Amino acid sequence: MRYTDNIPLHCFPVDTKIDIPKLYESVVILLQRLGLSLIVVDSILKKQKAFAINLTHLPHLTGDARWKAHTGTHDLVKKEGVNEGDFVTVLAELEGLYLAQVFNDILRIHGKPFQGRTQLSWRGAGSLYQFHTDPHTANRYHIPIVTNNKCYWVFKNKEEFIKVTMPADGRAWYVDPTKLKHTFINDSNEARLHLLMTSEI
Repeated sequence: MRYTDNIPLHCFPVDTKIDIPKLYESVVILLQRLGLSLIVVDSILKKQKAFAINLTHLPHLTGDARWKAHTGTHDLVKKEGVNEGDFVTVLAELEGLYLAQVFNDILRIHGKPFQGRTQLSWRGAGSLYQFHTDPHTANRYHIPIVTNNKCYWVFKNKEEFIKVTMPADGRAWYVDPTKLKHTFINDSNEARLHLLMTSEI
C-alpha cells in the first residue's frame, strides 16, 4: 500500500485556516441546542458504528426530523427517494455559531451553487465499510475535528491502494468520490468526527 498526504485532483487539502478548538466548542453548543450532549453521542456510538446530524435539511421537515431524517449513506438516502440536492435549508440552531462561519467559508471556496447535505459525521472505534464510489455526489469537503493517525482513507486506483490521513490541523479537504473507489477505516479506540459537506455540482 502506498502512503501519501494527498492524491492530486481527487483528494487534497484546501487552503483554509479553521480554528479547530473553536469549531469543537461550537459542536458542543449545537448539541446542547438540539437536546443532545457528547455523552449521548458516545452512548450511541457504543451501540452502532456511526452517527450523524444533518446541518442542512429538506425544507418541509420540522422538529427533530430536520437533523435526524436521512442521515444515512448516500446510497441509502437515494433509496429513500431523496436527492442530495434537496437539502437546501440550513438548520436554524446553527445561527451565531462558528460552525456556520466555517460552513459559509467552504461555500465561498466551492465557488459554485452548493447542492447537498452538510453533516456532523461521527465514525466509531473500529468502523469501516466496503470500497465504493459515489457517482451522485461529485464534490465533498471534509473538515477533521476529532481524529488521530489510526483514522485513514484507502483509495483504490486500478490495482494500487493508496492510504491518506486527514489531520485536524485547520485545513479542509476536498474529495472527489466519483473517480476512485474508496473506504474509510477507524482503527483506533476513539470516535472520529468530521464536518462533512457534499454537493452534487
